[in-house]
Amino acid sequence: IKGFARQVRVEEIIKNDYNLNPSLYIHEKHERLENELSDPRNSFKTLRELIEKYICGKVSGNLNELEYDNNSETLAASLVRVSDLTKHVGESYLSHKDLGNFGLYKGSFSKYLVPDESILVTLLGNNLKPIVYRKGNKNVLLGNEVVAIVPNKTLVDIDYLNIQLKSELTTIQFEMLKKGTVINKVSINDLLNIRLLYIP
Repeated sequence: IKGFARQVRVEEIIKNDYNLNPSLYIHEKHERLENELSDPRNSFKTLRELIEKYICGKVSGNLNELEYDNNSETLAASLVRVSDLTKHVGESYLSHKDLGNFGLYKGSFSKYLVPDESILVTLLGNNLKPIVYRKGNKNVLLGNEVVAIVPNKTLVDIDYLNIQLKSELTTIQFEMLKKGTVINKVSINDLLNIRLLYIP
């Protein structure tokens, strides 16, 4: 039954890393995606090919919420969470002024500082919720499931990459890659393998 069920070969399941998410196999947009990606007039690159680096957030609470050693170094910072990206869906830019989670954090969390000129996305939910972050004069840390992507500026402009991450083509790929029944999530490896329209 088209759009509801179809037989698949074992090779296709293996190609999808044994992911049995039905949307990988019966999603109506799947055919359109395959046609778009196989169109010889289009040029595509994976997200991995277009970026300089990425940082996955792991910070969940400030020192008021965490047990810590009084002798440890602290870092004054705001925290960007998935809820902040959700609140600003559809917007193009985010700054430290849009974040209200200011507090003291363990100094070891400095490896999760948001880099200047990066795109923030989430691995949770129904879409990436991409937004450009331009660092101000405040420290901002990446919360759980938030990823900062730093584009390779010799290959792609940050605003163009942000537009591509919001495109229907990217959204369809994200939907097809989601795993989990209660909380939908995409792995960082799957995120980096999403194919984006590339105009050299």
